[in-house]
Amino acid sequence: MMESYQQQISELKQQIEQLEHENLCLKQLLDEAGISYKEKNIAGAQTDYTQEKYEQNQGARIEPIEINDKNANIFFMLFCRGRQVVTWHPDVYVYGKDYVRIEWHLTMRI
Repeated sequence: MMESYQQQISELKQQIEQLEHENLCLKQLLDEAGISYKEKNIAGAQTDYTQEKYEQNQGARIEPIEINDKNANIFFMLFCRGRQVVTWHPDVYVYGKDYVRIEWHLTMRI
């Protein structure tokens, strides 16, 4: 899988180099014809293509979201042939005063 990414990256680099060369040739044609054009450097353009440092904690990139009924409906709609009537309901079990267990159940109307 990593090899396919590397291959895609190298293909994209080749395309970028080809486009840069084509752009240079077009600018030379404009110069030869005496046509003025505005030089523009794309903000943040990176030309050295160095690889980013690997981030050890990849999970830190995940943004936490609140799981609510709307999010559950959207998620389960993907797997339930478009049905949006999906509800979650808890069953709460109390064992003495120190231990509580909550089980969540999914209900779908077909």
